[in-house]
Amino acid sequence: MHVFVTSRLEFCNSLLCGIPKNVLKRLQSVQNAAARVVTLPCKREHVTPILGKLHWLPVEERVIFKILLLTYKALNNLAPSYIFELVNQYVPSRNLRYYNSNRVVSVTYN
Repeated sequence: MHVFVTSRLEFCNSLLCGIPKNVLKRLQSVQNAAARVVTLPCKREHVTPILGKLHWLPVEERVIFKILLLTYKALNNLAPSYIFELVNQYVPSRNLRYYNSNRVVSVTYN
């Protein structure tokens, strides 16, 4: 169950960034149901501690984590070249207070 559900939630989950909350809510209910099947808790037990015991992030946090992980890998030359080419470090044209704040710029192709 764990492998089946998490692989489906992980598949292209960076595309889920910015989608409506009702879609994320449906995906979260699938994950919650899978956690209940895996652990077989009491009916009244809350699912949040169950997700914590299984070390599963909620769907929305999982999407954010994956995007941040890909960005980190791209900035540190750990990502594939096609991802590395899409992210550039922001270099301001003049000295600013946040010069060393690790800001990034995405590359757009026309």
